[in-house]
Amino acid sequence: MSTTEQLSQERLQLLSEALELLEDMKIKMALFERQYYSKLKAKAEKVGRKG
Repeated sequence: MSTTEQLSQERLQLLSEALELLEDMKIKMALFERQYYSKLKAKAEKVGRKG
């Protein structure tokens, strides 16, 4: 394998790993947002019942 091919392979590997990390972060953010908005909704409902 030539040096250029090897560098291309390494770049592809790094891009692949970066995409996996981004996907993990997207999933974690989605879970966090869901929890946050659930708590916010619960607070809003509590306040709405008082009024």
